[in-house]
Amino acid sequence: MTLEFVEQHVTWVAPTTADNCAGSTNAQTAGDASGSTFPVGTTTITYTATDASWKYCTSASLPLL
Repeated sequence: MTLEFVEQHVTWVAPTTADNCAGSTNAQTAGDASGSTFPVGTTTITYTATDASWKYCTSASLPLL
């Protein structure tokens, strides 16, 4: 008997950000939410950090093996 995984229930903790300017935010801007069911493979989950001056940084890739 061979078992093959085609989907996986995945949870994670959102990344944190820090800035020397008050009022920075961090939000998931693309991809399914933590707790969703994902296919095996690489799924891109994007978080964007923005500071009070509207400077931003976007990053994240979540490989699901």
